[in-house]
Amino acid sequence: MFGSLHLIAWNFEFPTPIERLWWKAAVLVSIILPLITLLVIPSSHLYMRQGGAHSFMATCLHAMREFSWHIPDNTRVREAYKLLEDTYNTSEDLTKVHYKDIFDSCESELDSLLGFVRKQTSSEFPKNFPDQLKWLIDVIKGIDRSEFHRDADRADLFPRKRLLWLSIVLYATGVVYCLARLSIIALAFSSLRLMADSVYETTWTKTIPNVQ
Repeated sequence: MFGSLHLIAWNFEFPTPIERLWWKAAVLVSIILPLITLLVIPSSHLYMRQGGAHSFMATCLHAMREFSWHIPDNTRVREAYKLLEDTYNTSEDLTKVHYKDIFDSCESELDSLLGFVRKQTSSEFPKNFPDQLKWLIDVIKGIDRSEFHRDADRADLFPRKRLLWLSIVLYATGVVYCLARLSIIALAFSSLRLMADSVYETTWTKTIPNVQ
């Protein structure tokens, strides 16, 4: 709606035909790009939720079970394993379950768990699991600030699919939109150099009451 206000000047006179065409293009861009963004973001979030949260949880359980057999004191790991197992087997709503709470007792062992997973053969775990586990650890510890918010480590959402094209689209549309807005401002000022004669005609001021 904000961009549409500039359509008022669609048929105004401009110093040159190129500037008039440029104005129209900038106005259309400022109207269309926000609509594209409003459509892209919700649809991409629906796609990002399909990241295989349940299968990731199952792989985590397998990794923690194997890891607990290779460390002297596995008390804290087994405690976290039990919480994760209960979460995996429950049929209740998982929207309030967070990995940070599950791994709270063994947060200091998470880096060792990641190192253990990376040392295993490629057939032991899915190919992308080490990267997903590293991502989760960074989110839990607050290292990954771009992803860290209250729902980033939610059990029913993690791991969300990362979409490179979404970032490209958002950054590109943001840059193009800013250029369009700057163009509108620049053209408005540049038009002052050669105004139409009608600008200097007295119109609405004649209706203002005055004392002579």
